[in-house]
Amino acid sequence: KSVVKIGPDGTETTVATGLGNPQDLALDAQGNLYIADAGNNTIVKVTTNGTKSTFATGLNGPAGLAFDATGNLFVSSTGKHDAHKIAPDGTKSNFVTAGLNSPGGIAFDATGNLLVADTGSNSILSVDRNGNVTTKVRAGLNAPSDVSVDGLGNLLVAEPGMNSVLKITPQGTKNPV
Repeated sequence: KSVVKIGPDGTETTVATGLGNPQDLALDAQGNLYIADAGNNTIVKVTTNGTKSTFATGLNGPAGLAFDATGNLFVSSTGKHDAHKIAPDGTKSNFVTAGLNSPGGIAFDATGNLLVADTGSNSILSVDRNGNVTTKVRAGLNAPSDVSVDGLGNLLVAEPGMNSVLKITPQGTKNPV
């Protein structure tokens, strides 16, 4: 399995091959690409010059990737229902070890909280800098798989079970996109 880059003109360029099951992608501030490879339980790094290497190992079903403002990479893992923090030098630490149930995609909000599309609990969870988990959105979700935050603070939530993407305003209004 591979990751392909599609240019503005539609040109396809293969960026990485030999992956087991790529689940998510993230770019660091320098433009390096990180790939959550659930099939190999690793994070693969592809530098801007195309060099591919293993950045982190020992994960169990990495599913979501997001960088914080200081360059730490956060990884949600469905296999152990947890999340890890990986420093720029590759040092891995546990960030959340309880309170998640099949976490998928992740993103940071404007205040630095990590948002988690928690598929197993049909919720969007919020995790503060100390790893404390609270429910951000629960009612009306069906197996959310990914979450993003736009510049206005709206959440965009992918719900494959409903074949939809929801936009949830900071006031809690939900509308299909």
